[in-house]
Amino acid sequence: QHAVKVKGQLNMTSGNIVMTNSVTDGIHAVGLLMQGGDINVLSCGDDALTSELDGYIYGGHITITSSSEDINAISADSTLVINGGTIDINITGNDSKCIKADKELTINGGTFILNHSGDVSKGIKSNQAITITDGDFTIVSSGSTVVETINGQAVPSYCTAIKCDTDINISGGTFNITLPTTNHGGKSISADGNLIISGGDFTITTNGAGAAYTVSVSTKDSYTSSCLKCDGNMEILAGTFNLT
Repeated sequence: QHAVKVKGQLNMTSGNIVMTNSVTDGIHAVGLLMQGGDINVLSCGDDALTSELDGYIYGGHITITSSSEDINAISADSTLVINGGTIDINITGNDSKCIKADKELTINGGTFILNHSGDVSKGIKSNQAITITDGDFTIVSSGSTVVETINGQAVPSYCTAIKCDTDINISGGTFNITLPTTNHGGKSISADGNLIISGGDFTITTNGAGAAYTVSVSTKDSYTSSCLKCDGNMEILAGTFNLT
């Protein structure tokens, strides 16, 4: 069962919540508004902190540790907005996400320490647009790539620090992203749509090698690690970049 289940909105302004070995979700609410306090989830069988609708984090300190596979440490089934606070997440399960939004994800500030080591795992993931205006991000993505068979063809899925299924727009913030040698073919910042950067300081290190694979009987392909990647247009309008 969920350690804490709220059929309405959870409003938190202060206090200290510690959860250990939750069978399913740590905190499961219909809505979430966090302005202060401390939440510490030491282990959970499913999502650690999740909202069925919108989620808003304006302050506080969230610490999450989990080894479960295919979980979201912090998630919203709709829009997720983070304006401040400190978020410290360490997850090791395959296909897990540190921060996940089903709709738009907006980050206007805060301190983020995200470590994810499962294969195909993600640091920050959104199904719709990601907008980042500020924040201090330290992300270590040490999982690796898995080649899956979809409709009879091999398709690689990557371990990625920041991943969006549509557009990413970054206008500020400090980003220290590391993909160690264990992360073969991983991506640091990846958009399936457009990637627009108009500000921010970026220090990105990708140490993992790539690999060749067989798509089908007559087709071969390969993948490599990338600091910045998009399937649409990329616009670099301003910012400081140290990419390795």
